[in-house]
Amino acid sequence: MSSELEVTQFTKFRIDGEEKIIGSTMPLYAAIAASPEYVIYYENKILSVYDQSQSCKKTISWSEKDGHVIDICWYNNKQFIILTKREFHLFNVDTEQIRMIHSLPKNDNDDSTYHRCTSHDECIMLCFSCPGTTIEEWTLTKCKKRWRSPKSCRQDEHICCLRLLSNILGLTIAKSTQEPRFELRQSETMSVLFSMQLTCQCYRFISMNDHNWLLVPYYYGRQELLLINTNEKTLKIIDIPLLIHTYDYNGNVNQMIWNVALMSGNNSYLIVRRDRSICFHNIK
Repeated sequence: MSSELEVTQFTKFRIDGEEKIIGSTMPLYAAIAASPEYVIYYENKILSVYDQSQSCKKTISWSEKDGHVIDICWYNNKQFIILTKREFHLFNVDTEQIRMIHSLPKNDNDDSTYHRCTSHDECIMLCFSCPGTTIEEWTLTKCKKRWRSPKSCRQDEHICCLRLLSNILGLTIAKSTQEPRFELRQSETMSVLFSMQLTCQCYRFISMNDHNWLLVPYYYGRQELLLINTNEKTLKIIDIPLLIHTYDYNGNVNQMIWNVALMSGNNSYLIVRRDRSICFHNIK
């Protein structure tokens, strides 16, 4: 199903100025994820865990693991999936145990490496980095299903990001000769439920609720995100408050937004990762 693009003023919830801010190094891959209790993000060979209830941060070395962390997603309770280019791991926040679930065969082909991960309940879904992107469905013990081109996407396309919400899979898909698009699919069959053309690449996004998906546009200097409402078939621009404090060597407060996460609990926070800062914004 296709939808007409409609750009309107967003008024249905408010994003306040930052409640707290954490200084960060320049993000490599900008991986970040949140549960109701924790925010986990990756810096150079370090996993940082912020505990919302204790307002404290701890760090875990990643120096002996395979490569850099390129994506993170919440699995359940106090466990997160950690993705590198060739491996994915289960990380327990309490014990700080990192258990490898699967490793790709060693070869020189970067096109066969992992790119993004997402999970819901016991379902884990991964996609690869190559054109004609393959999608895999996993449990913690085995690969259950695999979708290849053209079921995943066309051979001249690649999947930029994927996120699960129950049995709905959100995707951003890019093609060099056409505008990118956002899709919702039935996760068991890959049948398309919703599709919308985009005017810019969106390498990261999150689900806010059943019908709202928040996308990170890939361009510098504009402090905004894109909200797609699949019920209303609209795309709305969300202005993000500017930084109050400076966490950039050049004193630049208008740092590029790289990634976002949603911490939902008694208080809901939109967490925005910029070049050298991680900001917690109240959502009203």
